[in-house]
Amino acid sequence: MIDDTIPQFTMSDLVHRTGKVADAADRRPVRITRHGRPRYVLLRSEDFDRLNDRSHDPRRVVMTGETPDDLLEIFAEDMAEAVGAEV
Repeated sequence: MIDDTIPQFTMSDLVHRTGKVADAADRRPVRITRHGRPRYVLLRSEDFDRLNDRSHDPRRVVMTGETPDDLLEIFAEDMAEAVGAEV
């Protein structure tokens, strides 16, 4: 499913109007098309780093001693509920 609200530029735009494409990407990600089909997304480096940062991924694996306190609290509450006990 393609988000029609994302600004689109062609590869030709990227080559011939780089400044305009870059200015648009400074405000939000832009889609780059090639031969009329979506091919790439251009976004700010900070946005890419944020999206690529796995340290905040709730699915990450941590050792028991490394588990953040807020997650330990949630885990303890869920386990207590599962066995019918109080925390």
